[in-house]
Amino acid sequence: MTLQNVRDRFAALAELGMSEMGEWDDIITDAFTEIERRVLSDYDNEGNCRLLEAAAAALAFYNYRTILSARREVSSFKAGDVSVQMSDDGVNGAYRLLERAFAPIECMLEGSEFVFGRVDELCSES
Repeated sequence: MTLQNVRDRFAALAELGMSEMGEWDDIITDAFTEIERRVLSDYDNEGNCRLLEAAAAALAFYNYRTILSARREVSSFKAGDVSVQMSDDGVNGAYRLLERAFAPIECMLEGSEFVFGRVDELCSES
């Protein structure tokens, strides 16, 4: 797993050019470091690099979309017949992408925070 590969994947997800990437370098590095720190030693090999890089890029992209959404304070605006409304669809889509990226690697990570499944399957009656 390399930081440059995660950067390249993130740039593609965010549709950013290399000149725009500098502002987001910290969140990319943080996502890379989180995945690298949590990966179990049994799975830290070349065969799993692409999956781990995809998850790190998806995590960085989710954080990116969340930051962009948090920066927007206007939820709706109307002036005559013209109206503008901002949505959080980008965050929701980024989260679904994050879930899909983490699904194949959840067994590779120590202390996984992500739970995939229905709530009634995870709870017992006792």
